[in-house]
Amino acid sequence: MLFFDIDNTLLDNDSAQSAAAMSIYNQNQQLQDLYAEEEFPGIWNETAEKYFRQYATGGLSFQQQRRARIKEIFRNTLDDREADTVLKDYQAAYEENWQLYYDVLPVLEKYRDVPKGIISNGDGAQQREKLKKTGIDHYFSTVVISGDIGIFKPDPRIFLHAVEKAGMEPSRCWYIGDKVVTDAKAAMDSGLTGVWLNRKFAGKDEKVPEIISFNDLIYKAP
Repeated sequence: MLFFDIDNTLLDNDSAQSAAAMSIYNQNQQLQDLYAEEEFPGIWNETAEKYFRQYATGGLSFQQQRRARIKEIFRNTLDDREADTVLKDYQAAYEENWQLYYDVLPVLEKYRDVPKGIISNGDGAQQREKLKKTGIDHYFSTVVISGDIGIFKPDPRIFLHAVEKAGMEPSRCWYIGDKVVTDAKAAMDSGLTGVWLNRKFAGKDEKVPEIISFNDLIYKAP
C-alpha cells in the first residue's frame, strides 16, 4: 500500500501560503508599512510554521495557532475579532491557490490499482477539503489526519493507526513525504518503507530512500 503526505508532497502548500500572504499584504497598509514586499512571504511562512509546531505539540488549538500567527504578524495590534477578519480573507485566498504538483495525477493514475492512503498533520476538515477541491479524494481508501486523532507525525502511533485502519501490516506499506525526519525517517521507524520526496534539493541523507519527483517513484508491492 502507498501512503502519502499532503502539504508540499501532493499539494504545493508553500506557494499557496505565499500567494495568500501577499493577498492580505496588498490589502493592508499596516503590513506594507511594517515589512518590505519581498520579505513578507518568508516572514509569513516562518511565523506560520512556528505556531503550527505549537499546535502539533498540543500547546494551541488549530484556531488559536491561526489567530496567534495573525496577531504576531500585525505586531499584536489586533484584537480577536480583527484577527479573525484577516484570517477570513487569508483563508479565501489560500484556498484559491491550492494546486497539485504537475507529477501528482500521473503517479496516482500509474498506481491506480494499488491501495492508497493519506497520513497528514493538520486540521482534519481542512486537509480533507484540499483533497476534495483538487479532485483527488477518490484515490484514497484510508485518510488519517493528526487533528482528528490527536497524534502528530513523527509519532509512530499515527503511522501504525493508519496501517491498522487500512487492514495492512507496516512492512507492506510505503509512506512518501517531503520532510526527511517527520515523514521518511518517522515512517521507517514505524516499520514502513519511508521515501523522502526531496523536491527542493534540501541536502542528502544516505540512510533514507529519496526521489526528486514522483516521476522517479518505482513501487513494488512487498
